[in-house]
Formats: sequence, C-alpha cells, structure tokens
Amino acid sequence: MVMYMRYLIFLSFGFLFSCLEIDPLDKKYLKKNLEDDLVELKNVLSKDQFKYLIDYIEFMEFSSVEISSETYAKLLEKAEKIQSLKKNNEKQVLRKIQSKLKDHNCDEFLEELHKKDIYHSKNQHDSAEIWEDDFFIN
Repeated sequence: MVMYMRYLIFLSFGFLFSCLEIDPLDKKYLKKNLEDDLVELKNVLSKDQFKYLIDYIEFMEFSSVEISSETYAKLLEKAEKIQSLKKNNEKQVLRKIQSKLKDHNCDEFLEELHKKDIYHSKNQHDSAEIWEDDFFIN
C-alpha cells in the first residue's frame, strides 16, 4: 500500500510538471532549436520586440559571437538596449539638423557634408537651367 501511494505521488508530480508551461523567454538560445523557439516567442513578444530580437541574433551569429549560453530574455534586453541607443543617436542628428535650419546655417551644414563626402548629389552645382520668358506664354 505504501509503495502504491509513493507511485501515485510520483505520477501526480510528474503530471503537474509536464503541464506547466515554461516561459519561452527563459529558454536558452540554441541554434538548432531557434525555429521552434521563434514560433513560441512570436506569441509572447510584440512585433517590434520580435524584430529586434531576430535582428540581434542574426547580427551576433554573423559576428561569430557565442550567445548559446544566454536566455532569450537576456538577448532581448541587449537588443532593446541597442535599439534605444540607435534611436537616441538619430534624435541627436535630427536636433543638430533642426538647429542648423533654425540658425539659417543650412548652406554651411551642407557644405560641411560635401567636404566630408557624406552628401552626394549628381551635378547639383553643375547643371544650370536657362528659362526663356517666351516658353511660358501660349
């Protein structure tokens, strides 16, 4: 009877643990399980978070950085941190452009870009159009 009770207790614990779902973010990244894990993660994450995570994993794989010991939660945290830094940099560039436009230094700003070979346009200064007054008269 005691043996039978131990067996039932063991089976009930086994059943309970098999029914519990593991949070997909707590799983460790393994390249061989990535496709299955992404299906589960897609149901848990927002579209932006999912995209950031995929982009980060692809970048790390391309860079040959070992990430197999990290959980998806940790990878997502790093991906969001990078995305935040990227957005802050974009905001700073926009602020600088806006301040140049406010100060009417737009021409100077464009000249700086041209000097640094950042901004290219084909024949911007070379092409001059000549308009004839008679052209617009019917």
